[in-house]
Amino acid sequence: MKIMIGKYEASIYPEGGGYTGAISCGFDRTGNRLRIKRKGRTKAQVKDKLREVVDDLEAGVVAGLSYTVRDAIEDFFGKGLRGKSPATIANYRSMADRNIIPQIGPVKLKELTADLLDEWMDERAGELSTRSLRLIHQIVERSIRHAQARDKVRRTVAALVPVPRGGQGQPRKARPLPKPSRLWKP
Repeated sequence: MKIMIGKYEASIYPEGGGYTGAISCGFDRTGNRLRIKRKGRTKAQVKDKLREVVDDLEAGVVAGLSYTVRDAIEDFFGKGLRGKSPATIANYRSMADRNIIPQIGPVKLKELTADLLDEWMDERAGELSTRSLRLIHQIVERSIRHAQARDKVRRTVAALVPVPRGGQGQPRKARPLPKPSRLWKP
């Protein structure tokens, strides 16, 4: 079955236990045909997925379905921190490696929602100080904005999420001041 979605010609055909849809995107420099495929159980599911693909194509988004939060953070560390001091980069890397990548790194950037980020930030608020929460939020937001500037995602969902108030952080390690002596008088 051939259909038009926007300015793109697509076809949906039965394959395996469901349906496959393919959009023709023209040809590359070597003359090979460019096609984007999506699979689903029903024709309606496949058509919806193809519409999402066309929306991304028309918006100029070039990232595939496998582009994750981790990929965005790695790109940001690779290109987005030029001119920053090595100490700043080491601090950001440490925070990302301990707090961001293990928890939300595997999430696909297209599937990252404000609700998911809200829940994750609330979980982290029980363990981190407000300052640390602000820093990891900033890293996530700047990474997504960096990906958005490179047409990997349409919007920056982290900008929509407020930073919750964190815990007390670690206790102070400074010694208390000594008590004044009774013998000393000014």
